[in-house]
Amino acid sequence: MNKKKLVMNWVKKARADLKVAEDELTTIDPENNVVGFLFQQFVEKYLKAFLVANEKKFEKSHSIEYLLSICKEIDKDFEKFYTEDLVALTQCSVDIRYPDTFFEIDKEYIDKIKIQIFDLKELIEKKLRILKD
Repeated sequence: MNKKKLVMNWVKKARADLKVAEDELTTIDPENNVVGFLFQQFVEKYLKAFLVANEKKFEKSHSIEYLLSICKEIDKDFEKFYTEDLVALTQCSVDIRYPDTFFEIDKEYIDKIKIQIFDLKELIEKKLRILKD
């Protein structure tokens, strides 16, 4: 698969996750844990799209911290996203889905992280020149 198609596949899947998360947030009683999971999936996939576009190898991982660290090697603009809240999204990828590691995500965290996610989305879309070709 060529690079552009692979990047676009990551972007498409990520945008679908974000759409479903946003749709859930419009309900009367949103499932914040599901939204957190979908936010994590979006961030993970968008970071991977950026890495693929920049031909940077990465290991199979759900770790936002790990993926951000590689993105920072390419572009220092990612430094500002290396926050405790954004890195904590990693817990939403696996831990939140199992009863022995289950935890509740509150609305305050969702509201706070949503702002960072949309800022990250904007940055990556500016950097992904491949989307403009």
